[in-house]
Amino acid sequence: MIISTSGFYSTGSSAVFALLEEYDSCTSGKLENWQIPGIDYEHILLYTTDGIFDLEDKLLIGNSIHRSDEALRRFHEKMLLLYNNNFFSMGGFKALLGKDFYSSLENYMNDLVQFRVSGHWEYHYGGSRFNLKKMLGSIRRTIMHKEIICELYKMPFYDKTNGLQYSFVTDKEFYALTRKFISQ
Repeated sequence: MIISTSGFYSTGSSAVFALLEEYDSCTSGKLENWQIPGIDYEHILLYTTDGIFDLEDKLLIGNSIHRSDEALRRFHEKMLLLYNNNFFSMGGFKALLGKDFYSSLENYMNDLVQFRVSGHWEYHYGGSRFNLKKMLGSIRRTIMHKEIICELYKMPFYDKTNGLQYSFVTDKEFYALTRKFISQ
């Protein structure tokens, strides 16, 4: 039998884990290649912000063309963040789980995404970048009008690498694909 404990913001789930670990008939399931002594690893894949629970909520409740793309994009970005980075007691999937996690994630995303289109939406805008053309135009106008025209030399940019991706999976499809992803 597998028993998993989960808590909410230091409510004591690790105490239950430590108690169960005291019994000879229980094994802890601790990760052998976990590198930080004194800190137990916590696998937050399900309940982290933009994790599977958030993905489930956005794809199965009140889904729309923009909510679908935003949910898929944010989930993928969060999983890559946890894959590439070790946040003390969580993340570091690359070191802990290897490249198999990355391929499982990509397969999961491909299974979830039902179609893609080129384009972007307002949440794809990621800030601004320096724009030489805009700066030179401002300098030219300043010289011609003999007054200082103060402008920001930045233009908004957006991430258009994936275009828009949509998923209108049913509950049954979502849970089957998610079970497959988690069990890999």
